Amino acid sequence: MKQIRFVDFWIDCKDASRIRHSLRQISCDEYLKEPVWRGARYLFAGNFTEDDPRLERLLDLINAEAIESFSRREIVYTTGELFDAPLLEFSLRSAERDIEKPIAEQFDFSSGCPICHSWSKQIGPARLLASGPPKRATAFQTTNNNYYVAEPVRDALAEAHVNGLELRQVVSTKANLLPWWQMIPKYEMPPMAPETRGIVRDNDLPLCSECHRDGHAHEADEPTLITYRRSQLGGNALPDAALTYECFGITGFDVNGYVAHGRMLISPRIYKVFKALAIRQLRFEPVTILED
Repeated sequence: MKQIRFVDFWIDCKDASRIRHSLRQISCDEYLKEPVWRGARYLFAGNFTEDDPRLERLLDLINAEAIESFSRREIVYTTGELFDAPLLEFSLRSAERDIEKPIAEQFDFSSGCPICHSWSKQIGPARLLASGPPKRATAFQTTNNNYYVAEPVRDALAEAHVNGLELRQVVSTKANLLPWWQMIPKYEMPPMAPETRGIVRDNDLPLCSECHRDGHAHEADEPTLITYRRSQLGGNALPDAALTYECFGITGFDVNGYVAHGRMLISPRIYKVFKALAIRQLRFEPVTILED
């Protein structure tokens, strides 16, 4: 494993040429590739190992120019380390797509928190903008922390006979079937052990005082290490897919259609399927189970 620092920052178009010249002077060539353009700004993104001397020079430049930036630390694991883990937290590095248009009939709100409705069970198919999914990718994530796969991935997961995972076909806002399937874990993990690192409950959010399960988030400055104790699992075999007990974000269905739910954990069996299909932009972080 090795620790990586990801540094992203925004630059106004009028300043882009000057900043690119400064980046070239400190040998940050990663940032000289074509940046992402949004409105009147460019998004520059790159990453460094923690011992890379260019990292300090880049951070000095960002501070001197008062550039809006975001930095996070992440551990990059070897294939062997990922195969050896009991479970893996799963996500995608690609940008989240704001294309879900949920309706109340998709959820059984009686199954969640009676106050905030977090972890309410989804009973209907996800509704997406028909033009929203990617044209070439075979997997993507949305701003509502949901994950979708194309038909080749669905078929490969079915052939692998993974358990604990429903693949539910989605529909458009006009109720037409789309060639995408939502990954819906059927199981929920117990609360994380105190040894867990890199996950906090964000006290700046209007948190629910009834369930105390919502509002969780990843810390930018500490790599994630989800941990459980063997005694919490009751001696049962781990499923191939599960959601964490802790819900991420806060439910605001009337505002943004979001129902807070857990992060997805998958087994190395599902990781093997994704790796065989060479799906890009995936991120996996091992879960630790401590023996009592």
